[in-house]
Amino acid sequence: MTFWQKVYNVVLPYPFLLVSWYLVHQSHYAFAFICSVFFVITAYRQGHDLFHQALGIHRHLATALLFIISLLSFSSLHSMKYSHLFHHYKPLSDDDTEDYLAHQTWYQALLGGLLFRVRIYRHGYHLAPKHFKPKIIIESLCILLLSFCAFYYQSALFLYQFAVMFFINASSGLIAVWGLHHDCDEIGRTERNPIVNALTFNLFYHAEHHLFPAVPTDNLPKLAKRLDKVAPHFSKNSVVPTLQDIFGNKNDTCPIRQLFA
Repeated sequence: MTFWQKVYNVVLPYPFLLVSWYLVHQSHYAFAFICSVFFVITAYRQGHDLFHQALGIHRHLATALLFIISLLSFSSLHSMKYSHLFHHYKPLSDDDTEDYLAHQTWYQALLGGLLFRVRIYRHGYHLAPKHFKPKIIIESLCILLLSFCAFYYQSALFLYQFAVMFFINASSGLIAVWGLHHDCDEIGRTERNPIVNALTFNLFYHAEHHLFPAVPTDNLPKLAKRLDKVAPHFSKNSVVPTLQDIFGNKNDTCPIRQLFA
């Protein structure tokens, strides 16, 4: 990672956050929601790279960034860290709490989103080393305090942020888990559509990430091009079905494609 890549990755989520807050202030809630979605995508991308120490920044700065993202998204990333690292250690196993929704149907993954969050928080806390658990406790208490303040002070901005983050967190099981791992092996799915990858800030290069988790998200497109030359079969399971996937194989067992069959 170059110096400017590090700067870019550190500041990436916050323009979307600030624009969403400005739009809330102007009562443009639909446009604010779009910006909030991009904030979550980029914040999760940053947190994900921090889980794997892929950004090459000092550990104290990494801790601070995870704490800030956790408060802004009402989601304990320090507890998710160890659940996620275990997912890389034993992907799709019976003990893999992060990916249990991948074994469910798409609507079960959607409806089970909130329970999914609780389970990975609990699992992450259980897996965390003893010296790390106070961070999780402090972070969780701060999130609860911030949630209380949002309702106590009845601030439109606070309430908006809480409501939108609650909705997106509840939907994450369908998109971030089931969408990337359903009906495939432990490596997961990937994406080659440039528009989709631009809108998701490279987070759908998931098979590449599982093969080389230390590679920062910024560099996954380069890794994908190299893999396509030597191992093109890794890209056969796409996250978003192509027209050929939808209309070209009527006997496919993939539930997304069956919806269009």
